[in-house]
Amino acid sequence: MRQPADQKPSFSVATLRKAVPKHCWERSLLRSSAYLLTDLAMLAALVYASLFIDTAPVPPAVRWLVLWPAYWFFAGAVATGRWVSAWGWGVGVGWGGKGHLDEGRPRGTVSWTR
Repeated sequence: MRQPADQKPSFSVATLRKAVPKHCWERSLLRSSAYLLTDLAMLAALVYASLFIDTAPVPPAVRWLVLWPAYWFFAGAVATGRWVSAWGWGVGVGWGGKGHLDEGRPRGTVSWTR
């Protein structure tokens, strides 16, 4: 059964935070950099592999119905993750986590326009 959107949930943000292990909240420049480099390497490998899709020794239908959609999905997933990270840094989430304090509130936020 779904809860109506105008009702508060039966749990609090504090409850959710307590459910996540403490090590997940610890920041690590080394770990974050490793994730970034891994994502960039995956994206580079996918772009390189895409150069050979049109010359793959498979029927054209396989190229257009399997290989290209697989490339679009995986490259899109990795690139979207990088875009979200860059956007977060752009609005200040990366600098002290204060970029979204007013999110969802009509006053005092840049996400609402008049």
